[in-house]
Amino acid sequence: MVFGLLALLALIFLSGLVTLAVIDFEGPLLFLLDYFDDDMSYAAKEFHGMLIDVALVLIPLHLLGVVVGSIQHKENLARSMVTGLKKNIAHTE
Repeated sequence: MVFGLLALLALIFLSGLVTLAVIDFEGPLLFLLDYFDDDMSYAAKEFHGMLIDVALVLIPLHLLGVVVGSIQHKENLARSMVTGLKKNIAHTE
């Protein structure tokens, strides 16, 4: 899930740069203007918006997974992520 969210963030970033170039005529990817017609420009803008909508669904699902995982494992995963420390759990066999 983490790698999927990172890949999605990278796609949002890149599609935003493309949209900035082909719609607003600004940014570092302005050279792409020669390769995009009006329909492709607006398709890139719609693709960027769709990726954002996907992120707005996946982020709460990820947070819900953290909460469920914390409950299942009986530990505060969010605190463990911040501090880098986990509780020592005594294993009995």
